[in-house]
Amino acid sequence: MTQNPALVILNAITIAIACLLVLAACGDQSAGAPEPPPESKSGRDFTAYDADVFFETVTYRLSQGGGHAFSADGNRLLVNADTTGVFNAWALDIESGAMAPLSQSEDNAIFAVSWFPDDDRVLLTGDVGGNEQNSLFVREPDGTLHDLLPAGDYEVAGQQSGLRFEAWQQDGKAFFATSTERDPQVADLYRYDAKTYERELVFQNSRELPFPTRGLHVSPDGRWLSLDLHHTRYDFDIYRVDLHSEDREPELVLTSPAGEIVHRGMGFTPDSDKLVYGTDAHGEFFHAWTYDLESGATRPLVQGQWDITQTRTNLDYGMFYSTDGRYRVEILNADARNHVTLVDTRTDSAADAEIDLSF
Repeated sequence: MTQNPALVILNAITIAIACLLVLAACGDQSAGAPEPPPESKSGRDFTAYDADVFFETVTYRLSQGGGHAFSADGNRLLVNADTTGVFNAWALDIESGAMAPLSQSEDNAIFAVSWFPDDDRVLLTGDVGGNEQNSLFVREPDGTLHDLLPAGDYEVAGQQSGLRFEAWQQDGKAFFATSTERDPQVADLYRYDAKTYERELVFQNSRELPFPTRGLHVSPDGRWLSLDLHHTRYDFDIYRVDLHSEDREPELVLTSPAGEIVHRGMGFTPDSDKLVYGTDAHGEFFHAWTYDLESGATRPLVQGQWDITQTRTNLDYGMFYSTDGRYRVEILNADARNHVTLVDTRTDSAADAEIDLSF
């Protein structure tokens, strides 16, 4: 039978390739060995590390925003670190760098919240098994812990309660915390006596006018409470509550019936006369304005060609004051870079810095 010439040529090529592969495999092994990597252009040697090294790290964090990071004597800084593999609270000596443990949990993470303003007591917080339903504790100088959530079973609708520190009263005689022990969907506000730890319910939330568990601020003098009410992602209103009044009814103070406008509380001025809020009502960017609590007048406070930072970590958005009220920190999100301005409120002078947080 006559074979197809094309098939004959194809078979011959296939056999030739197979022979070449066999010869290459049987030939000098050194000829096919990969070349060593070229030397570093910098001329420096590189060290190889085992994978274990990358897990032997320690993470450090400052204590929670709104509290006192420095001790009353100014000599120690309150930090969190997972030195033992579990986060615990530590006191960092400013001069020597030595760290003294303030908690020694081996399973559940414990985080530092704040020093007490006038002594060595510390506020700590922690949850159980990562359920994010934290309680709040006072650590006495001798190491004794007091759980500020009263004893009891606070599971509601299958959810555990949480107690969250909010702010110190300016005189240091009390602090405020929100609790979801009554209803996990809304947060009530309590005022704790700094000496006796006795507490008073100063604002009870409701589902009829449901303010979220975040988005509330207490004025430094402890009189005013601001509350954010979310209609949509782009439409927020702000209510205020006079905590010294008898009814403590929320009063709508900032809204925009004409369209979707964001009004979001950011805190109060140190004299407690004005509410500071963020808004996009006046242009393309999210700026900080003030609302006079007596007259209702509004004025711009921080404006720029970028948004005030709205990502909440340990800070109350992108504008806050130092504990004594002397300095104001302004943070603008400049193309994924946090542009930080420190303003001396006594002289109205400012110093700028740019921090790259684009990673």
